[in-house]
Amino acid sequence: MSGSLMKSAPTSWLLVLLVILLHSTAHADQRRLGISRADGSHFEMSIAELESRYGLTRLQVNDPQYGERREYEGVLLRPLLEDAGLDSLDELLMQCSDGYAIALDTSLLSNPALVPMIAFRDTRPSKDSHWQLLEHGRETVDFDPFYVVWGTTNETRESAEQLPWPFQLTSIRPAGDLSPEAPPKGTDIAIAAGHETFVKHCLKCHQVQGTGGSLGPVLDREGSMMSFMDDDMLGRFIYQVNDFFPQTKMPSYASVLESRQIDNLVSYLRWVAAQPALPDQADSR
Repeated sequence: MSGSLMKSAPTSWLLVLLVILLHSTAHADQRRLGISRADGSHFEMSIAELESRYGLTRLQVNDPQYGERREYEGVLLRPLLEDAGLDSLDELLMQCSDGYAIALDTSLLSNPALVPMIAFRDTRPSKDSHWQLLEHGRETVDFDPFYVVWGTTNETRESAEQLPWPFQLTSIRPAGDLSPEAPPKGTDIAIAAGHETFVKHCLKCHQVQGTGGSLGPVLDREGSMMSFMDDDMLGRFIYQVNDFFPQTKMPSYASVLESRQIDNLVSYLRWVAAQPALPDQADSR
């Protein structure tokens, strides 16, 4: 009998260890950040790998998403980009799971007053989340998998709002040529100015000419909502979108753009919508 017990004991311990291992694996943080190099190669890093290589940093920031000071844990962005050889590029693209895509001007990295970080978690999260959940339009937003935040030594809230703060970040890659082709020389000056406004304020969420973010609708597609608005209504829509859709994710530009800039933007959107579809867009129109 004692021999039987002795033989079964190792088996029992193995089962216990297996259960522990499976439990640990099931509860391990599965988030991974994708990084693409300039040569086209791609790799991913887990939370554990990021922490092991770059160390864990705790950073307090003036967060424009919440309008208050918050504290996050994550890894500093500069050494990660240096390792990937991306710090020497002029511009990078930060892609998010909801379709939002925003360019990062790497000249910001040379400013010693700015401390960019890829955050893993909020130190005061909501229950069962890595983050303090945010009411955003009609949705309650969870920032997983990652959130780019900016600490600073001499920051005001206004300067913070001018920096890119993408949440639900999934990958970072070279930007390439993100902008839609500029109107040719000789085009009306309002259209050219509207193109610049579109690239600065709208491209991160909307596509024209097959380039841009995918969070919002494509704006040069036949039958788009824009095509059913006259110029005055489209301008008012851009100026104060909440008057039309109170729960939209799209921000109001009433305090961002002057009326002349909105008029120019409307002119550009009308012009670009009238251009022939690019070869790879023809099937989607």
